[in-house]
Amino acid sequence: MQPSYRHRRSLQGFTLIEMMIVAAVIAILAAIAYPAYTEQMRKSQRAEGKAALMRASQLLERSFTQNGSYPAGAAVLATLYGAASGTSVYSHPDNPMSATLGKYRVEYLPAAGVAPVEFELRATPQSHAISDADCPTLGIDSRGRRLVSGAPVAADSRCWR
Repeated sequence: MQPSYRHRRSLQGFTLIEMMIVAAVIAILAAIAYPAYTEQMRKSQRAEGKAALMRASQLLERSFTQNGSYPAGAAVLATLYGAASGTSVYSHPDNPMSATLGKYRVEYLPAAGVAPVEFELRATPQSHAISDADCPTLGIDSRGRRLVSGAPVAADSRCWR
């Protein structure tokens, strides 16, 4: 007894045309999804950097309230986090001393003088962070001005939304 055409076809599997159509659909979906995914990752990364800058700024303001000036040395920022002086501070919210977890390195730049009354904080991306050409270095100063690569930006800047 001969198997029917329908039964024989089900035993053969997929045709090359069907496989090419599936591959084309997957490629189109990937071409649409990947840019959206990387943009969301950039936004998430920026949010981590901004949060780290705000936290460091709050710690510096607390120090100013207690001492009448900001810390004089750039290496003192880590002591405000409870770490040894000179330790680098990173953007990870749970472990700010971890270079592997944080996407940004937070730098404290006090104004010149023995008892500075102004500062600037910068969040510089780490090598393992997703590159962000629009917002390479985030920053904030003691006046609350938001900075991108050291220059003030508008409040509605894409980097600070």
